[in-house]
Amino acid sequence: MGDFDQAPRDSVSALIFELVMVSDGRTTDLLETIVNDSLTPMIIRQEVMQPSIADLNMIYRESVLLDSFGTAISHNFVFLKPEFMPKDLLDELLQENKPIGKIIKKLNVFSRRTVKSSGWRSPDETINLKGTPVDTQFSKQSTMVPYKTYSVHFSGYEESGMELLEYFNPKLVECYLRSRDMSLTELEKVR
Repeated sequence: MGDFDQAPRDSVSALIFELVMVSDGRTTDLLETIVNDSLTPMIIRQEVMQPSIADLNMIYRESVLLDSFGTAISHNFVFLKPEFMPKDLLDELLQENKPIGKIIKKLNVFSRRTVKSSGWRSPDETINLKGTPVDTQFSKQSTMVPYKTYSVHFSGYEESGMELLEYFNPKLVECYLRSRDMSLTELEKVR
């Protein structure tokens, strides 16, 4: 599946990151449960890419999911493939400032996610879906950054309609604890 050699050593952190990195459900729902907060996307870039090697137009989208404190919880890169996704979903994605998973849920669109890889990258190894080095919202933390790549396949289409790469805040457990007014010591006592 992925490279978990860099996983946090404490069991709580390791469990939270493993759940996020291997989940094939709506990641936004899981992240909102972890941080006990609604997440709001901030679209950094959204552009139509001219025909690629597959001779298809794709839409490239880069966004960050923020909690109510303005903390970046995930940094996301998406290739939207209009020819392989429902038109009403594409229209909503291009018009609404909501997480992709919430729009899929709202429209009740059946989809299947396939996790392709997950693991940890150093800040100088973070890349986008184009393979270009990028600074994520977490690059300045000089710690390993968890990530997941996956595709979303929509019912009735031959190919996946989305390719995603998500980087997650390495301090996600701290966000979890902050949302519950706890410290790691208090959490360890609960066990």
